[in-house]
Amino acid sequence: MMQADTQPVRPSLFLRIAGAGLTVIAGAPWAVMLWIFLFIVPKFHEIFARFEIKSDLPAATEAIIRISAVLTTFWPVAVLMVVGGTVALAVLCGRARTSRVIIAAAVACAVSLLLFMVCLTILTVSLFQPLVVLIQATSGRQ
Repeated sequence: MMQADTQPVRPSLFLRIAGAGLTVIAGAPWAVMLWIFLFIVPKFHEIFARFEIKSDLPAATEAIIRISAVLTTFWPVAVLMVVGGTVALAVLCGRARTSRVIIAAAVACAVSLLLFMVCLTILTVSLFQPLVVLIQATSGRQ
């Protein structure tokens, strides 16, 4: 009877580098998105409040402002979610023994980036559309 090899298999250098790259690619955009919600969106809210257009904001803009308020209130939880997701991906990729895991992580990363781009587009349009209306209204008064 042959004895099974019990030596742990270490991932190749390629798998470790690919895993590290995917971790950065997947985590960084969500850290940027969180930063936008914590610091940029409240500034837009101040501008809208200063010009008293709070009641005339589109539903998407109001939703983004509310999400920002929740994230600002519970920012430690939001940071833990972003960091936790990134660490989970790093652990998954770090334990990868085959390229299949890395390919699956790459697909998940691509989906995550696509979702990030959609969210960023909605965020940008929702914040700047009322701002453009405000600028047009104030320039028409002069």
